[in-house]
Amino acid sequence: MLRTLTLSVAFIAAVLLGGVAMAAGGEGGGGLHAGQIVAIVIGIALSAILLGLSAAYILPKPPKF
Repeated sequence: MLRTLTLSVAFIAAVLLGGVAMAAGGEGGGGLHAGQIVAIVIGIALSAILLGLSAAYILPKPPKF
């Protein structure tokens, strides 16, 4: 149950952070500003950390000897 909950929260956070990063890009054909690039990088990094932590809960544990 905890593993499923952790994966769900990580997935929702990844989607929300991705949406925030996309919204930071704004509309129009111009290039991204430095602050927008930083927001995207931070969003991707936080998503990767959350997904990595959830994978640690989901993957089977090695047997103890």
